Amino acid sequence: MQVKEIVTYSIFRYANDYERSVALIASGQIDVKPLISRRYAFEDSIKAFELAASAPADVIKVVIDCQ
Repeated sequence: MQVKEIVTYSIFRYANDYERSVALIASGQIDVKPLISRRYAFEDSIKAFELAASAPADVIKVVIDCQ
């Protein structure tokens, strides 16, 4: 961080963050679909958990469809 002169800020509380985030997603201003790396049917839940637990570099979010 020092070499790249990166500055980070952290917050302790998440007050009002979720409401704004949900509103941005609901309005279509933020597209979260690219974050979903893999989808599994409910019957394949064990495979989904195994993939998520192995944490491959190209996997961001694993979704289990419960329909």
